[in-house]
Amino acid sequence: MRLFAPALTMALAGILAAADCGGGGEDGPSETPTLTTLSADIFQPRCGNAGCHSSDNPAAGLDLITDPHASLVGVDSISDPALKLVGAGDPNNSVLLLILEGPVGASRQMPPGVTLPAEDVDAIRAWITAGAAND
Repeated sequence: MRLFAPALTMALAGILAAADCGGGGEDGPSETPTLTTLSADIFQPRCGNAGCHSSDNPAAGLDLITDPHASLVGVDSISDPALKLVGAGDPNNSVLLLILEGPVGASRQMPPGVTLPAEDVDAIRAWITAGAAND
């Protein structure tokens, strides 16, 4: 029994050292996505250029190509004016996330009939949580 305790202690010390509890680094948390990145990777190809939310066809009055920040951040929802399309710092009450995370096939779920990859939704959530900056 005496050999077990030191071995366990050494194993735990090795695990904690390998975990790099300081954060950062290659396996640490990534930087908050920027609106520029979100626009290029998600909003333009999947929402605007898909023919739904562009200046040529601003479905629900929403143009995500020309100026996504002005179209989203601080803008009252048409369906629920108590909510913002994007409430800076408030992802759980941002209609954009409610719609993106909606059940597939629901009338309010976007994009229609599909689910965005979790990493895309997580990136949008991180941007909103960090204050939805216009970069």
